[in-house]
Amino acid sequence: MMVSTLLLLFGTGMWAPGMEAINIDVFPKYEISPIEKSWEVQKKNPYYTARSVLLVDADSMIDLYGYNTDLRLPMASLTKLMTALIIIENHNLDDIVTISKVSSRTKGSTMHLRYGEKLTVKKLLKGLLMNSGNDAAIALAQYHSGTVYEFVNEMNKRAKELFMTQTHFVNPHGLDSSIHYSSSKDLILLAKKVWQYDEIKEIVDTQFDTVLSEFFTVSVDNEEKNIQTEHQLKNTNKLLGTIFRVHGMKTGTTENAGQCLLLAIEKNGKFYFLVILGSKDRYQDARNILYELLGDKLL
Repeated sequence: MMVSTLLLLFGTGMWAPGMEAINIDVFPKYEISPIEKSWEVQKKNPYYTARSVLLVDADSMIDLYGYNTDLRLPMASLTKLMTALIIIENHNLDDIVTISKVSSRTKGSTMHLRYGEKLTVKKLLKGLLMNSGNDAAIALAQYHSGTVYEFVNEMNKRAKELFMTQTHFVNPHGLDSSIHYSSSKDLILLAKKVWQYDEIKEIVDTQFDTVLSEFFTVSVDNEEKNIQTEHQLKNTNKLLGTIFRVHGMKTGTTENAGQCLLLAIEKNGKFYFLVILGSKDRYQDARNILYELLGDKLL
């Protein structure tokens, strides 16, 4: 394929980074998102450092507070909520997935998957949502669609079905790309859909877990042996178990996206969703928003 053709496909969004033969490191990094720069605005909000914020009532979906809610921004590993949604909508949690070489070599945050090992879909979802495992994202994408490219097409199709009009995916994990973005408003729509699944609620509300692979065969000193691997999982969400009664949902950080956070917060059996994108200190931003903007409504 000629270079000019590749550039044309990339520019129009038809060709998606994340294909098996592509090294993610070749893609450029940006100090400021090339998608939108208008977040550098007049107003200096004393409550948070984030580029975009949205707090909604999870039942009514009424906005309680919003700032730059339609702004297209990188969302880092909040991407993995769409990956999880597609998997849980289409697969049995007890299905067995064999880890590919591509998945085992995926960079960034991982659950340390090994080539050839076998885990259930549920265990991979735990690694995806708790450890924010990029390797689990690739493994699940390949399991569902055969290739990461085809899975990304499915992600974008599902986004349209959910009316996520400010969203475009190019990979299942959220590593930086100039055409991988979403908005706070769109991510709230995704959160609402994901929150319908009790299995995902349970996973994102878990702070620590240990999962075991099925037994698989490896060659050790020219001898075939059956082994079982163990994966220690730790949730990346530091607000779990605090006075804010957070029950998930996902964290994300990249150089381009900054610190991102999507929370499900409970008070007297009522739930609220909070999205924070492009923060310099997402946890302090979340605390300040809940204290200063909502008073005792949640605390």
